[in-house]
Amino acid sequence: MALTRAQIKSLVQGYTGKLNKDSLIETLCDLALNEAVRRHPFGSSRATSELTGVVGTLSYSMSTLPNTLVNIISIELLDSENVSTLVTLKPTWWFSKHAGSRANLGNGRPEFVEKQGINLVFDRGFDEAYTIKVTYSYYPTFASDETECPIKVLDTFVVNYVTAHVFLSIEDKENFGAWMNRAVGFDFGDWRGGEFYHAVKADKDEYAQENSFMDVSRSSDNKPVFITDDGRTWYRPC
Repeated sequence: MALTRAQIKSLVQGYTGKLNKDSLIETLCDLALNEAVRRHPFGSSRATSELTGVVGTLSYSMSTLPNTLVNIISIELLDSENVSTLVTLKPTWWFSKHAGSRANLGNGRPEFVEKQGINLVFDRGFDEAYTIKVTYSYYPTFASDETECPIKVLDTFVVNYVTAHVFLSIEDKENFGAWMNRAVGFDFGDWRGGEFYHAVKADKDEYAQENSFMDVSRSSDNKPVFITDDGRTWYRPC
């Protein structure tokens, strides 16, 4: 079982000696989760929604998806026989350089898609009414003090992160540094250590990340490639 917010709050109060920071601690608990999910799409912070495709249409609004969405992880198309095809998500610069004019491609089964604001724009219009399955990461929150940490592997990280920032709020920079080191490692900008590192490692059985900023193509049908909004390239297993 993961720690509840009440248990995290009690630990932070014990470590800092501050009993009058409840509101700050509650805000920091959610902030810790948000910061973590921006750096790694944990399995517990992923969901899938469906959009309805239309023949001849290549642009689809994601306005029906939650506003807590962080990054798109994958886009799949299901045809009338429920056969799934993964579409490779590419950034705008890639389309400008490689894809050419969408107007010349006609209708068909799309291979590539880009995110333009709240819209998904495919490389061609649909040749049938595909179901569009969008898998994405989102910001989880603690609903109340009784709520367990929404990402179970992050509860110790949350304790350390929140403790550090409570110390920062009282300008105790020495203790802030010590607790942030426990939370994320020596480099506070890179987050390659501490409890965050161990949480990511524990989550790795969900999928593997390739640490490359270079554009890559799909290596095989059962190990597709996609690129997130911030330029990272990811693999997702079947």
